[in-house]
Amino acid sequence: MEYTCSFVLIYYAAHFRFVLEQYEQLLDCAEELYMLYFFSLAADSELLLLVLSYGSDPEEVEFMKKSAQAARRFCNGCSCAQAVLTTYSEKYKLDVEQAMKMTTGLAGGIGKMGQTCGTVTGSVLVIGLEKSSGSPHDHESKEATMQAIHQFNEQFEKKHGSLVCKELLGHDLSQPDGYQQARESGVFKTRCPHFVETAVELLEGIVEGQ
Repeated sequence: MEYTCSFVLIYYAAHFRFVLEQYEQLLDCAEELYMLYFFSLAADSELLLLVLSYGSDPEEVEFMKKSAQAARRFCNGCSCAQAVLTTYSEKYKLDVEQAMKMTTGLAGGIGKMGQTCGTVTGSVLVIGLEKSSGSPHDHESKEATMQAIHQFNEQFEKKHGSLVCKELLGHDLSQPDGYQQARESGVFKTRCPHFVETAVELLEGIVEGQ
């Protein structure tokens, strides 16, 4: 089932804030306890992560899994590639501003050309940070990097049917009216958060060996 960011905000924000205020009167740590309470009740993790993304700063959601953090970043304005790479900026001591700049052109299937999805290209950068030694002579780490990318691509494609932006969205952003049609259809809100979440979940399996 797909939920848009706006639907979640409209439907849950008022109730979320009202109950949170009641808890804050009783406990200093009410916000965290309230979120954990919903973690225990939610049947749809994708819906939950979008609820938790509302009005939250990174410091307020440190306990959230990385896929939830990435989806929150996307819903708060990052592109798909930016959301993926910046989620790992702290781990790899990567300056967030630099990470945002590096991935700006990857949005929309590389420069809005509808080619490889930004969640995929952003994930390739993360895999490079994790697997590569950075040495041009380290053939072992190069091979490990390539193998991890192959693993990621196979798993992502198996789940979503493609690695290509225009196929995933059903709209070709390279065409003059393609971007507008995509916006009007709502696919950036209904599909892209799922792609971001999948990418980071797969990366966790590669990075953490889960």
